[in-house]
Amino acid sequence: MNAPDEDETINVNYNIMCLSREEGIKWIKKERLPAFLESDCYFEYRLAKLVSQVRWSKSGMNFTVGSNFSPWIVKKPPSLPP
Repeated sequence: MNAPDEDETINVNYNIMCLSREEGIKWIKKERLPAFLESDCYFEYRLAKLVSQVRWSKSGMNFTVGSNFSPWIVKKPPSLPP
């Protein structure tokens, strides 16, 4: 049996960090939240929140959406006309 080449060896070392609750929340907001907010999962979550607000009646359906609800994140504020 041949010994594996250096290129074929697998590094099995890993580090474990224990963060306090506050540090964990900061890390999530900095490292994970931006990618999640741009993901399809977040879009589906917001869509599900909208659909869950549909109320059925005999005459059809009725949407009740909060005035501060926005299903999409705003990347940058709209610019003012010159």
